[in-house]
Amino acid sequence: MNNAFLVDSKSTWAIEYNDKSPLENHHISSSFAVMNSEGFNIFTNFTTEEYKNIRKMMIEIVLGTDPAHHFTGVAKFKARISADDFAPDADDDKLSVIKMAVHLADISNPCKSFNIALIWTGLLYDEFFKQGDQEDQMGRNKSYLMDRFTTNIAGCSIGFMNVLVQPAYEALVQVIPQASP
Repeated sequence: MNNAFLVDSKSTWAIEYNDKSPLENHHISSSFAVMNSEGFNIFTNFTTEEYKNIRKMMIEIVLGTDPAHHFTGVAKFKARISADDFAPDADDDKLSVIKMAVHLADISNPCKSFNIALIWTGLLYDEFFKQGDQEDQMGRNKSYLMDRFTTNIAGCSIGFMNVLVQPAYEALVQVIPQASP
């Protein structure tokens, strides 16, 4: 289920995270719960300050993968890398680059070989259509891309590549040329 569905259905995660990126908040919260547990605590040798800093960065990076922030995130990133004072080695700019790289890793399916991309696209639309089926059972309108009877998977995939993935990668490649898909 996507964030909009979770918020609209008043899910536990949506309530817990105050309707703000419930999936991403759950992912990072659960990750820290595991990483802070016996046998998995990768932060054992960190100072309190180091732990606070890495936790803050990790939260910001994971929350940056919420698709709802894609266009504003890419616009901010493009503006920042075009600024005269952009310094990829400075902490804030470095974090900006990492956030964009992780976000693009999250949506990088079209950059994979065709056979792998096709498998992942099938899995993605299986998830989408299950949400659409559930919305239908609940008597709700199906969300965009979630209707198995009307969604043109090939057309939507091309649109996804052209409108979301390619422009974002073009920006990242200006800073990290090796990121070229």
